[in-house]
Amino acid sequence: KKDDIWTRRLEELKQFKNTHGHFRVPVDKAEYAGLSKWVFYIRAECRKRNRGERNRLTDDRLGQLKRIGFAFRDDEDDSKPSNTWKKDDIWTRRLEELKQFKNTHGHFRVPVDKAEYGGLCKWVTYVRTEYRKWNRGERNRLTDDRLGQLKRIGFAFRDDEDDSKPSNT
Repeated sequence: KKDDIWTRRLEELKQFKNTHGHFRVPVDKAEYAGLSKWVFYIRAECRKRNRGERNRLTDDRLGQLKRIGFAFRDDEDDSKPSNTWKKDDIWTRRLEELKQFKNTHGHFRVPVDKAEYGGLCKWVTYVRTEYRKWNRGERNRLTDDRLGQLKRIGFAFRDDEDDSKPSNT
């Protein structure tokens, strides 16, 4: 029954939150595969609801999620009372993920076809787009500090650059 599935997944989600302190269920761990798909589905249904589209998220279920403090967007920090991430926190988190990726793989060419790197891949694409804007003198969101952070780790601002070695700048 759908109600049984909902109840079971909601309980799994509560347990995950109690254990990890947040609702960011990893997509790359087999033990959380079903729960992460369910959370993705819930967030998609919430977006539909917010746009006024048909969705399967009832008022009752929405209330249940709100009562446990669920983060309806995957970039929200649901371990903090404000339920929103500061942009600097997101930058720092993604930069650390990028450093770990480089340490593991020896480059910054994050694959687009692996779900485990989906968020990081999007972020790298965003950074490269903002860098192109910066390079053309257009309005962008890269600060001098952020550019410096990326240069210090040898980030390849173009995806065709050899980024296997840190830059000297």
